[in-house]
Amino acid sequence: MEILGAKDIHVGGVKCLIYGTAGTGKTTLASTLDPKRTLIVSFESGLLSLLDEPGMEDLQYVNVTTLKGLNEVYTELLKPEYQAKFDNIFIDSLSEISELVLATVKADPKVYKGMQDNMKLYMITQEEMVKVAKAFRDLSGYNVFMTALSETYVKNMKECTRPAMVGQKLGNKMLSLFDFIFYMTSDDDGKRALYTQPGATFEAKSRSRKLQNKEEADLGRTLTIIKGK
Repeated sequence: MEILGAKDIHVGGVKCLIYGTAGTGKTTLASTLDPKRTLIVSFESGLLSLLDEPGMEDLQYVNVTTLKGLNEVYTELLKPEYQAKFDNIFIDSLSEISELVLATVKADPKVYKGMQDNMKLYMITQEEMVKVAKAFRDLSGYNVFMTALSETYVKNMKECTRPAMVGQKLGNKMLSLFDFIFYMTSDDDGKRALYTQPGATFEAKSRSRKLQNKEEADLGRTLTIIKGK
């Protein structure tokens, strides 16, 4: 039996879900990562805003419009040459992927024949989305960041905020899949922040005690803090 100590513990890739309202600037968070070591997987075709960010002339991205295309990206990222090239994978966004999964499942006549199959439709969509999220979350050797829109729901008779996904249960399910869930906000002056711990009206989570409850909207800085570099 090999006995290990604290010095043998290494922080692996950070896996994080970032969510917030539309227009908060979630996509531009990618600009806070090293563009030469970051691959953006875009479902929203909304990368134009990144061109206004400094240092983004080295932007590297792939546009994905189908689940087949997403599976191809996943397969490529398993290859050693991509693991050597990229440190960070930035997926924009899980909300869009959930809509795509729903549409794909609904288009299958073996699954969906009409309104009577709605419950089965959303159950299968949830199962498929969990598979997708887990697959990218568990990619070895990468920091993986996924974005999502936010939605409101009622919790303990209060209106609260969580990641937006199709169906009523999928947003809550996503909360259990990540070690880091950040709620992103932007004030009237455009100053953005990442909340790393839950508040009275929103969900958030951090497995690292090194982060403050409210951090700057800078993923490169956040990685440095978590990994202790």
